[in-house]
Amino acid sequence: MRKQILLSLITFTSLLDGQCQTKLDKAFQLLRGAVDTGEVPGYLALVARRNEVLGHEARGLCDIENNILFTTNTL
Repeated sequence: MRKQILLSLITFTSLLDGQCQTKLDKAFQLLRGAVDTGEVPGYLALVARRNEVLGHEARGLCDIENNILFTTNTL
């Protein structure tokens, strides 16, 4: 069985608080666009800073052959 999985881990360590959410939104938007255009089948992304989860999102397929979607609990 062939699985195609895209995992994205985005780390922001030196962003100012005001800039963090804007940059995080842009990063997730970039990932969503890659799935929407078919560039990648799916992704799971978790962004954390100082033991705090700033964003956690899943989109698209983690197993194309069996049509299984990514969820935030997929790994």
